[in-house]
Amino acid sequence: MIFFSLSLSFSAMADVVLNEQQRAYLAELGPVKMCVDPDWEPYERLLPNGDFVGIAADLIRLVAQRVDVELSVYPTDDWNHSLQAAQAGDCHILAFLNKTEARSQWLLFTEPYFNDPNVFITHQNHEYIPNPAGLVDKVVVLPKGTSIEEFVRRTYPNLALKVVDTERDAVAMVEQKKADMTIRSLTMAAFTIRQQGLFNLKVSGLLPNFDNNFRIGVLQSEPELREILDLGVASLTPQEIQEALNRHVSISVYQGIDYSLAFKTSFFFILCLVLFLYWNKHLKKLNNELSKQDLLLKEKVNEKTELVAALNLTRLKLENALKEEHEARLEQQQFMRMVTHEFRTPLTVIQTGFELLALQTDPEQKAKTLKKQSQATSQLIELVNNALVQDRFENSAWRQHSEWIETEEVMRSLKAYADTICSKSFMIDIQVESKKFLGDKQLLLIALNNLVDNAVKYSPQGGTLQLGASSFEQGVLFRVKDQGIGIPLEQQPTIFGKYQRGVVEGVSGFGLGLYIVQRIVHLHNGRIELISAEGKGSEFKLWLPLE
Repeated sequence: MIFFSLSLSFSAMADVVLNEQQRAYLAELGPVKMCVDPDWEPYERLLPNGDFVGIAADLIRLVAQRVDVELSVYPTDDWNHSLQAAQAGDCHILAFLNKTEARSQWLLFTEPYFNDPNVFITHQNHEYIPNPAGLVDKVVVLPKGTSIEEFVRRTYPNLALKVVDTERDAVAMVEQKKADMTIRSLTMAAFTIRQQGLFNLKVSGLLPNFDNNFRIGVLQSEPELREILDLGVASLTPQEIQEALNRHVSISVYQGIDYSLAFKTSFFFILCLVLFLYWNKHLKKLNNELSKQDLLLKEKVNEKTELVAALNLTRLKLENALKEEHEARLEQQQFMRMVTHEFRTPLTVIQTGFELLALQTDPEQKAKTLKKQSQATSQLIELVNNALVQDRFENSAWRQHSEWIETEEVMRSLKAYADTICSKSFMIDIQVESKKFLGDKQLLLIALNNLVDNAVKYSPQGGTLQLGASSFEQGVLFRVKDQGIGIPLEQQPTIFGKYQRGVVEGVSGFGLGLYIVQRIVHLHNGRIELISAEGKGSEFKLWLPLE
């Protein structure tokens, strides 16, 4: 049995009522010239006497009758001649064709009025074709100028394509085994095989994603004509379409009963049924074996896929580790160059101071020299501390020194450090609220000492240095506030970066202090806040959780 998929409209069979503008347009246009395929049975054909016959002929006459359009067939030699005539404007419409991108460049299309799937026609011994994309070294022959040719070239480059002049030539090449297959509509396949008695051919599968949605093609210069014809297409009923199909693709029924033939047919049917059941059982057995093999194959593929993924992940981790090691080595080299350069200045001051002390006898001059040596020693201690902290960061060792700390104990140490480095006449204001929290005391003091160092470096003589420790709901808050030069607004977003520092005459350093402060605060799961304005001093707030 053959099943057809038809695009059906359920409009009434009455003639379509056109408006005054549409009737005026048709009167001015006159007879509509129509180009057809002169040799495309059972769809359309021109007889020697000029009569237009076929499925398309019957349906388009109904469409023209419903909308009161007068049709005139423009005779051509073949389909390519019809396409050329339409492109040249010799005819207004093409009666029966598929819509394609190339044709849409110069044609308008009505809604489909006859749908038909495309199938593969092959020799009887050809296997079923479930997916054309899996075919290898297969030759497909097609009539030239068809929409299927355009679709196959674009969608299935794996198929070798041959083009011939007519449908008959295409089918003949398959029948003579000069090509593996052709692709035609199901109606055309059934008609050709039955009419020409080509029972060594068969339908071996459907062409996916490309049914024939036959329409009327209208020149782009005539959009009103397309709208009118669409009204006629919408008026076609399912019965009318089926009747047109049956008139041209029919099955003859002979009267009378041949009992011997009926017996032979029944015996043949039973034999076929037995063979079918046996073969079906055999196929199930083969299918079970195939399923087992397929499962094993999938397991092996999954194993190999997982192995490849693991290898890729390992390679990626190794590449990242090598990259990080290379970057760390470059950073270490840069750090060592900076440290070496920065160490040279305070060491030179200390060495020169000792030489001057040996020569000086004036107590006042000796006091000044000792003061410079003390400042250089403090600078050297700061550099060493920052270098040690940087090393501890790289080794992630801070948690080994975590302990419960009293805020009062921290502030006493911070006050002592501030008194030591405050060579200028500073007032130190300390406010402490007793609180215990969990942290690394040594790292925390380094962070606070760095903030005090910066406050002293960048503050004028005679200012007030405010140090504070208080509690809030989730932890403790340390504050270091000065009345110094402040930090410009444009520098604040990057001030905590590595090797970032303000350029101030007479103030040395290599930009690790605030970077280390931020790292220490983050290691304590805290946050740091900066409040500063140029010329109005700076305040750093360290918010640390209790644990």
